[in-house]
Amino acid sequence: MDVVLARGAAATELAAVAAYQAAIDSGLVTTDPVVQAATLFQQHHREHADALNAIVTEGDGQAVEETLPAVQALLDDASFTDELTVVSFARTIEDAAASTYVAGAGLLSTPDLRQALMSIGGVEARHVTALDMALLAAGAGPGATFEDGAFYPTERALPAGQLTALG
Repeated sequence: MDVVLARGAAATELAAVAAYQAAIDSGLVTTDPVVQAATLFQQHHREHADALNAIVTEGDGQAVEETLPAVQALLDDASFTDELTVVSFARTIEDAAASTYVAGAGLLSTPDLRQALMSIGGVEARHVTALDMALLAAGAGPGATFEDGAFYPTERALPAGQLTALG
């Protein structure tokens, strides 16, 4: 099951790479710090996908090259009208990833994969914070509230079973 979950996580990361590419290609991301963040976060997701695929192949699984369908569906339905909608969408993707990794960590049986998933989830949570700061700076308010508590919430995780959708 660990290899299946690692494949789903790798596909999630590849979907985030695609989401950032769509944001960059939209022509709506024009503020230099936002361009730099989008480029850096996309690089992080690519590195995460590579690390997860290494775990998959070490476990005798097949590396993932496609995006996770649930995240791809979010991207396909996205409607970008300005830089703020792009940042807000990126925040949604990062929040779903962080929430999913927190929820999925308990399903893993090997400490190495659990450590990798939680490490990646921590990076996703920091991406959420950076995007919240960008939204605040733009006057849009943060995507989260202080009521979210001391632990990252799991109720915004991808629907149950999505990490195992690739098999």
